[in-house]
Amino acid sequence: MTLDLRRDRRAKERRTAKGRRSAGPARPGPRIGNAFVRPVIVAVLIFAAVLGLRASGAFDPGPPKLDPNDARFNPAGQVVGVKQKDEGRGHVANDKTVSYGTTPPTSGDHWDTPAAWGSYDRQQPNERTVHNLEHGGIVVSYNGLTPDDEKQLKAVVSQLRSGTFRKILIQPYPTLN
Repeated sequence: MTLDLRRDRRAKERRTAKGRRSAGPARPGPRIGNAFVRPVIVAVLIFAAVLGLRASGAFDPGPPKLDPNDARFNPAGQVVGVKQKDEGRGHVANDKTVSYGTTPPTSGDHWDTPAAWGSYDRQQPNERTVHNLEHGGIVVSYNGLTPDDEKQLKAVVSQLRSGTFRKILIQPYPTLN
């Protein structure tokens, strides 16, 4: 004969009651819903996602790369752009002067703080605009334009900035040939 203490019986009752609560209510009959329906739902969702991506063109090849020197875009036959050597992208203090291998500079050490995107009436420090280039922006530098040409260039840049191309900086560059 086994002698059970009251506290042992209560502990056993608590364990049994806890086990019943975690198991959930008993369901009659076989449970095939979870084993069959969930994988079917997942497969249908994946199929719908693939169809949606396909309809949006996500799997289509991208457009061909455009060459600005192609005769279709450049009937005069002038060479557009010259590839420049990468001079690095280190950060220096905002008061340090840096010398560059190109005018205007295309890369190299630069200040910690970039210039704000937009239009300027004076040339910004090279060390600042190179930081804008590091952030994937476009720096348009000009010299020797008539007032009408300058106004037209600023209008084009303003239109570009109000659309998709927000990272554009335009500035006069007096030493530009």
